Amino acid sequence: VSFSNIRKGNSCIVGYKTDKDHRRQGIASFMVQSAMEVIIHEKGGKSMTACLYVGMGGFIGSVLRYLFGLIPLKTTHGFPLLTLFINILGAFLIGFISTIALKKSMNPHLVLLLKTGLCGGFTTFSTFTLESFTLHKNGNTTLAMIYIVLSIVLGLSAVILGDYCAH
Repeated sequence: VSFSNIRKGNSCIVGYKTDKDHRRQGIASFMVQSAMEVIIHEKGGKSMTACLYVGMGGFIGSVLRYLFGLIPLKTTHGFPLLTLFINILGAFLIGFISTIALKKSMNPHLVLLLKTGLCGGFTTFSTFTLESFTLHKNGNTTLAMIYIVLSIVLGLSAVILGDYCAH
């Protein structure tokens, strides 16, 4: 399978054709390779630099998330208080960073590092959904609903507070 990029305006379309000499690649492998071609060729390699900034921020955010997870904070009903705290803190940070980025014209790479990387690696939506499901599955449906509502309401409130504090 050979890949080719067809540029048109600002968009980048990825296509492929099958060669007799090559085995057909699986669709997942094709999609990954195509995505990498777009990243590498789009805007003269600038996208790869952006990926590195996101990766660095993600590393920092993930390590911070892990370290926060080591705090011995357990509730008697299994309520995921620590995950709730991490998500609310992350929501505050992304609200604060977004507003500062607009007001101060922050370097776009720093914004990627902090918002997409750090906050993305630090906050835990997948953990939130798993813990919500587990509470429900274990017969704590009311507690699961409280957790979901608190996460959404407090998360939105934290973004608003972060925005307010940045002003």
